[in-house]
Amino acid sequence: MAPANIVGTWQDAQGTEYKVSIDGPGSWTVATCRPDGRRRVTKGLLQVWQGAIYWGTSYYLDIMDGNYGYGDSGYGDGKTKWLTWQPLKRGKPAYRWQQVPTRGKPETRFTVKPPARESKTESPVSSWGFRSESSQWDGSEGSQSPTTPQAAPPTPPTPPAAEMIMRITGKWKDDSGSRYEVVPDSGSNSCTVVTTRPNGRVLTTAGLIKYNNDKGCIYWGTKFRLELKDSQTCVWIPFGRGKSFCWQADSPRPIVTHSQALPTARSTVEASAQLQNLLGISKTSRNSSGSQKKIFNRPLVR
Repeated sequence: MAPANIVGTWQDAQGTEYKVSIDGPGSWTVATCRPDGRRRVTKGLLQVWQGAIYWGTSYYLDIMDGNYGYGDSGYGDGKTKWLTWQPLKRGKPAYRWQQVPTRGKPETRFTVKPPARESKTESPVSSWGFRSESSQWDGSEGSQSPTTPQAAPPTPPTPPAAEMIMRITGKWKDDSGSRYEVVPDSGSNSCTVVTTRPNGRVLTTAGLIKYNNDKGCIYWGTKFRLELKDSQTCVWIPFGRGKSFCWQADSPRPIVTHSQALPTARSTVEASAQLQNLLGISKTSRNSSGSQKKIFNRPLVR
């Protein structure tokens, strides 16, 4: 189930207000009021598909910041909530919503509990879960209380490793013309990378991208670490000397919702590309003279 705290009243830069109420698991109704007074109610306009929240067939929820339940992670100012909607088609602008505070009536606020050890007094919600301080809704027409049976309970946020892996999952490209498909490995904090070079050569390397629990970041082999700029861009920073390289998204990058399970790894991976160990990610081929040479699945850095 996707995060429930998109429920509320929002406003864009043009002054249009959007009141979002929950229909049921993975579905929200949006009541729109434009500055000239025109109103429209669209049931089920927001939907969850493959773990992401979509606005019809035109936009997806890319950024959710402010008091969103990430504590001191740096999202927003901790008071104001923002939503950013990205277009699915190139050429269209993104747009942002700012939350309009509910005056005189309590709103649902969520705070994060730190990961807790097993305890007899632990909340029924997971130790990673949200704790609702108030669940009263304004009761206006077309809305449902988050505490009604139709409403979904708050959903625990994704653990850091899973969230980072899910954010890097997908298709990317670099300035040299190489393309990369990142697929999570089943049951581990690593990803298989399928690299397609400009000349058409395809390299598949299992476990090449790996999340380091101690450092709290993602590594490309033993040479680079990941720095996410935004949902469309990431940079691989070298350890020591060397040049960094940048990836641009080659597919839509929707926000990852808290209930989305990690995708399963590919059922078959080229045997020649399997890791011998994490410190020697390579595969071998023969050159024209018949001798073996190593081909490392690493980015082409100009």
